Amino acid sequence: IECDLSFQGVINFKNLIRDNARDVISHLAEGEIVSTMITGDSVLTGICIAKESGILDNKKQVLVGELEEDSVVWKTEDEIPAELPTGEILHSVQLAMSGAAWRHFVETDPKMAT
Repeated sequence: IECDLSFQGVINFKNLIRDNARDVISHLAEGEIVSTMITGDSVLTGICIAKESGILDNKKQVLVGELEEDSVVWKTEDEIPAELPTGEILHSVQLAMSGAAWRHFVETDPKMAT
């Protein structure tokens, strides 16, 4: 275990998205190309960047899927438990999920990956 250490400071940095990212995403959407974000970052960081770039709509609710034990549990961005809507109501929300949740879906229902 480390001992006799002295605190020297904290470094914080942010990789900014490119100035034209929102315009590019919008242009792709006009051509009916759906943009999807896949990141090794945390789900909430991915959601923030997706909102900044226009991949996610700031006006729509985002539900976050996390794998807990052997099932995917859905919550709001504020960690409030939520039910995944069905039917047409599903179009009123946006979905984000952890890599573990995605892997679970693909392993239990391979059609999810297509």
